[in-house]
Amino acid sequence: NYKKGDYIIGRSIFCSIFLSFLNKKNTLEIHHNITGFSKFFFKMLMLTSFKKNISFILINRSLIRDLKIYNQKYIILDDGADILNKKNNNFFFKKSCVYIGSFYQGKGIEIISELSKILPGIDFHIYGDFSVLKDRNFIIKNKNIILKKKLKYSEVHSVLKRYHIALMPYQNRVMVKSQNLEISKYISPLKMFDYLAAGNIIIASRLKAYGHILKNNLNAVIISNRDLVSWKRNIYKILANPSKYNYMKKNALKTAKNYSWEIRAKKFLKFLNN
Repeated sequence: NYKKGDYIIGRSIFCSIFLSFLNKKNTLEIHHNITGFSKFFFKMLMLTSFKKNISFILINRSLIRDLKIYNQKYIILDDGADILNKKNNNFFFKKSCVYIGSFYQGKGIEIISELSKILPGIDFHIYGDFSVLKDRNFIIKNKNIILKKKLKYSEVHSVLKRYHIALMPYQNRVMVKSQNLEISKYISPLKMFDYLAAGNIIIASRLKAYGHILKNNLNAVIISNRDLVSWKRNIYKILANPSKYNYMKKNALKTAKNYSWEIRAKKFLKFLNN
């Protein structure tokens, strides 16, 4: 159904390569390095004149070097968030932290498990697909880890508004579904933008990949993922007096507005028109 004037943006490497060989201009959005057969065919494309038909949306600047696309047309665009401005009706879980997301190795469930042991008076509400934990033989026994159902994306904002603290306890190595692809250099976590848009007080591991967005004591609390004592101390301090950190919530919302999906789309259209 491809018609004159149509333009295709996609995440499928094979589709993008196929379109390029058909002389159809397209944009490929890439969120991590390419491996396996995809990498082989991608390298082949880059050796041909058909590479002129492809441009890129990259989620992190490190991908320019790792994909070796220095002379290609590309734009760096982080993920984004919907700015909904929903009220929370002043209802908060007072002694609880929240985590929303996946449970693949390095995403943070390991650190949350350790935190729950040294913070017995704090509940950790975890939302996601727990079948992954069964696959990893990862058993959470602590009573203050409360497993919640996986949310529809339309529900995420309203749920997050009920918590003061949202956790991003990434480890140094972050795996995805394939379990053989490490993405810590490239991540632009969707949960981070949802946390910002909900005005949460974010406590996050120190990772370079999102260091240009999360700033310590401005819109987040940034801590080494190895320093559990600091995680414990900051969780206690914030929950003891959350209003003291209202400035951080306001700054989180300001940051989210700079990374809305609408702004992301406008940046891409400008890139395309140029």
